[in-house]
Amino acid sequence: MIRFGFSYSSFLEKKDYVNLYGEGLRVVEINPLTPKDLVLFLRDIGFEITFHIGFLRGINPSYPVEGIRKEVVKEILREIEYGISFGSSNFTLHGGYVPWFDFLPQSYEEYEEYLSIAMSERRLHIDALRKSVEEIIKTFPQVKISIENVYFPFELFNNPSELRDFVFNFESLYVTLDFGHAKISSYKIHDYVNELKERIVKLHLHTNDTLYDVHRPIINVDPDFTMSLRSLNDLHTDIVGIIELHRDKNAILTSFDNIKEVLRG
Repeated sequence: MIRFGFSYSSFLEKKDYVNLYGEGLRVVEINPLTPKDLVLFLRDIGFEITFHIGFLRGINPSYPVEGIRKEVVKEILREIEYGISFGSSNFTLHGGYVPWFDFLPQSYEEYEEYLSIAMSERRLHIDALRKSVEEIIKTFPQVKISIENVYFPFELFNNPSELRDFVFNFESLYVTLDFGHAKISSYKIHDYVNELKERIVKLHLHTNDTLYDVHRPIINVDPDFTMSLRSLNDLHTDIVGIIELHRDKNAILTSFDNIKEVLRG
């Protein structure tokens, strides 16, 4: 069963949060840049707080240079401790990325050579990330850390099988399934559901044109989105569904109304 909420947005005023709570949304996903006074206000209203660990400023826990990796982990641990101080027990983490590489079209005669180098680098990054996740879980075993699926070729976990192989190496590592990211990847959302449903604890719900991650409101949904959402809602597990728009109140409410319509069938 899915419990629904939305992500922190600078377009929302305090009165909007009160209104959204009154409409039945009960969870807010914050990030390291969410104002502290606002988070305290959200808690006073009664919102459950979840946390998205930072990633935009080069925070890459898969970096295979040990000194850099350890510094990144230190920052992630600080952010988790900050989230815990607000009562969060659910943390989303981007696994990481290979910082630079030319991903050649298959028509290039150098394609196989470049692919071999890229895959070698990818394995190094996954090994480094495994160390980082082990350290994070060991430091904070009381919270749920969930890895998010992404879509670029240079990012880790841009496909369901790689994400499954990594997550299932741990007894207590989970998945944030981002519906919009899945739409941009060469896989269906339901491919991720089939591979990972036992470990999915959070959803990022938004849509796009399958080309760019523009986080559009949920208005016209395709059969894959519909089937995936219904399948997850039917599971006997606790899942948080975050409407991840970073937009205004009306966009969030419209999306929530359409989600409820999808689930009513």
